[in-house]
Amino acid sequence: MDILTHYHGTDVVEFGINTRKYLFSKAPHQSFMLFQGLRSSLNKQGASEYAEEWQREHCVLLNGEPITPKSTKLFVISPEYDFEEDAKLKSTSAIHLYLKHQLKDIEYSEEFNTMSILLSDLAEQIESKVSMNNNGLDLSVDIEPLTLKSLLKMLKVGLVADDLSASACDLTYEAFLTFQIDLMERIAQSNPERTYIGWVIAPYVSENLKNRIQKLILTNLKLLVPTPPIAVDNLEDAVLLDPEVIDLADETQIYERLTLRLPEANTIEDTLAFINNHLKNGKGQSIPSLEAFL
Repeated sequence: MDILTHYHGTDVVEFGINTRKYLFSKAPHQSFMLFQGLRSSLNKQGASEYAEEWQREHCVLLNGEPITPKSTKLFVISPEYDFEEDAKLKSTSAIHLYLKHQLKDIEYSEEFNTMSILLSDLAEQIESKVSMNNNGLDLSVDIEPLTLKSLLKMLKVGLVADDLSASACDLTYEAFLTFQIDLMERIAQSNPERTYIGWVIAPYVSENLKNRIQKLILTNLKLLVPTPPIAVDNLEDAVLLDPEVIDLADETQIYERLTLRLPEANTIEDTLAFINNHLKNGKGQSIPSLEAFL
């Protein structure tokens, strides 16, 4: 299990994470500040004068090492994702990054080499046709050599659903979010040397969405899901952010910060059972002392 740590001035949030972590919080402040920390740490411009003056710089560590734009890429997975804009294949586009990784070896293919030769021949033919033969002064016309970079500029990207051309507006809420997770997973799979962090903005974390998140197995892909407390398959995949940080993957924290405070709980197992019962069945079947945390 990896350890993610966020320092913001004197505030510290730390928890273990494999491939997913649900950030349980009744209010968005704590999780939003972690999001700001990720953005700040991956901003090539560094901390602002304001942050330095008030000693509110962000620093995010993964296993004790600061994350950097070179080592880590942040994606936001959201219902507001603009597929049409992403499909324009700008350098910061997720789809551009996916295609770049998937096609990285295409320049060695026979078809690519054939196209390069044909383009060169076509360039010579074009130059001969536009020649003005004007007393030693002429036009120079050429075609950009075929490379992966120039090939990506030629591509037109769209969506296909059930063998029919589709729009992002045709997708359901779950399909739209899982498409983005699928895209991010493929990118991470094609570049295992880099860490990819996905910040999932999901107004409602449905069972289908949880099932898709549960299938993630890549060690270089981490999904962070801010949400009010909900039932999850494994409580190790959750951290309580308020009223204090309690990583439910850390037995010491569970015992010291929950078990010892809950009169009804004698063991860590009791505590986890009470939490599961609360999340699955609601407050009506929970214990009152647990409600302060959930």
